[in-house]
Amino acid sequence: MTKQKQKTKPIKNIKPKPVSPYCVDTAGLEPRVSFIEGPGLNKTNDSPIVYIEPRAFQKMQQIVDECSLEVGWFCTVNKLANADYLIDEVYLPEQEVTGTETDIPADALEETYLAILAEGKDPSTMYAWFHSHVNMGVSPSGQDETQVETFLQTCPVFIRGIMNKQGHIKVDLYLRDEGIAYNAVPVERYFDPLTAAEENELSKLIKDKVKKQVYQPVNYGFSKSRASALSTMPSVVVDNNYPLDQQEQYEGFSPRSNHYPSNTKWMYGDSFDD
Repeated sequence: MTKQKQKTKPIKNIKPKPVSPYCVDTAGLEPRVSFIEGPGLNKTNDSPIVYIEPRAFQKMQQIVDECSLEVGWFCTVNKLANADYLIDEVYLPEQEVTGTETDIPADALEETYLAILAEGKDPSTMYAWFHSHVNMGVSPSGQDETQVETFLQTCPVFIRGIMNKQGHIKVDLYLRDEGIAYNAVPVERYFDPLTAAEENELSKLIKDKVKKQVYQPVNYGFSKSRASALSTMPSVVVDNNYPLDQQEQYEGFSPRSNHYPSNTKWMYGDSFDD
């Protein structure tokens, strides 16, 4: 008895679900910053980088190295493209310090503002505060956290840095109006990129100086008559002016020679027994 074939229903074309233009990653249980990407949103998930001008970084290192107690200083900051910031100058105000804290009076802070103005710069760009933990680690203290909260009252964007004599550095970035704090952001020394004019000049130089090699066959000077003459030469070439040619040990052929007669008992590199 044969089984009746079951009728199969044609499979309908299943349309894929439209992909949302928005993307968010909130997986996991750890507390962290998450961003929603998508059209019309101002926030970005780019990880910010704090760059430091090489001369400014050298000044920071010298301040930390020469001060045996805690010391603080301010920096002016330039906003770069994307989410990056550039610390370009260091300002060391008058202060009273101990091994664990520094006290910068209001008039010293005002003098720093005036010094920035005298340089023709905008004092509002001074929104980075660094200090040394001397020989201790760079983890912030409770007082450091309180100090940041005080600065955030007047600074919608703020950068806090902690350094020590071991060369460790911790930099945190605070975006007050977005309610975001980036903990331990990457820090890099900054080098000015080439300008568009410099890039164009270098491109022109590359085109002018770098050429593709054109292969030319090498003529070693062997003509047909020369090749014919070589074919008639004896298989042994002996230079009697070479001292070893005169030694019976080598049977009249020096180790330099590439030609050996068939009755030669030695070859170049062999050892000889007396």
